Parts: sequence; C-alpha cells; structure tokens
Amino acid sequence: MLRRFALFAAFLLPATLPAQTLTGRIVGDGNEPLAGATVVLLDESSQVQRAGTAAGTDGRYTLRPPTPGRYVAVFSFVGRAPYRTAVVLAQGETKTLDAALPTLALSADEVVVAAGRASVGLAPITATNVSARDLERLPDVKDLPVLLGTQPSVTYYSENGNGVGYTYLRLRGFDERRVAVSINGIPQNDPEDLS
Repeated sequence: MLRRFALFAAFLLPATLPAQTLTGRIVGDGNEPLAGATVVLLDESSQVQRAGTAAGTDGRYTLRPPTPGRYVAVFSFVGRAPYRTAVVLAQGETKTLDAALPTLALSADEVVVAAGRASVGLAPITATNVSARDLERLPDVKDLPVLLGTQPSVTYYSENGNGVGYTYLRLRGFDERRVAVSINGIPQNDPEDLS
C-alpha cells in the first residue's frame, strides 16, 4: 500500500509545483508598445532555445520555461536593435523583465536594374531573329504580316483574304486588349478565349 502511495505521489508532485514565469513589456523608443515583438529564452550554457513567445498588442508577454535555471533572454523586432540579457529563474519564481528596443537603421546592398535584349539560346523564351536578308528572299507580293506569319507565336489575318491590304499581325495570338497567361511555360488561355 505504501508503495502505491509513493508511486502516486511521484506522478502528482511535479504537477503541484508552481511553474517559473517571466513576464514584462516590450516598447520602442517613444515608449510605444511593440505588438508582435519576440522573446526567446536560450539555455545559458548551450544556447539552445527553451521557450519563446510574441508580445500582444499592448507589448506585454508572458513566458513559462519548462525548468528553472539560467537563461539568456533575447528580445527582437523588425527594424529595432535586439536586446539580450541574462535571467535566473528559480522554481515557482515570477520575474518581471521589461525591454526597450531602439530603432535600427536597416541597410542593404545596392540594387542595380539593367535592361537588355534577350539572346536566343540564353533566355527561356521562344525567339526568332529575322534579318533583312531573310525578308529579301520572301516573295514581295504579300504584306509584312503575312510574311512573318510563319514565325513562332505569330498569327495574322487578312480582311479580303488575299494577304494584300488590310492585313493584321498578332503576337502570341492575342490582340492588344488581352494578355497571354502561362504557368511554367504552359499556356492557360488562347486566342479563342473571350475573357
């Protein structure tokens, strides 16, 4: 009977001990609350994360690490300098730790945007270069849209049907009021789509 009681007490005892708690408020330069700022407790010796949370809209947080011990509290928020401090929590202790995170200027590498003509074979596009010599070899009885109609993604039509006068050229098969949509290079619409 005594053995059963000891076994029951061994399971019940850890549940009855009060948990250690770290609480506080995270603010910015002007004492404004930083909603969503993060607090992480790292084990002091191994630097392994033991607990973490985010501040509420009022900047307040509550954190309950699993065991008492020596920790490093790291407070951070985007655009603010992080703050680190050592914290010792005893069994059942509640400690208040506030943090003020100053504004940090974010710097990044320079971004250079350059435009250029895509080279056939280097860009993932279908392209054809038509030289003046290629155009000279074509019969000159037809209008230019008809002559270019054999190129990839080019369509044409002629109002009178003979390819001379009133001929129209369409790249990708669409008129100027619509846009071709492709996902991973697979067309999702075609010239017959009305939308």
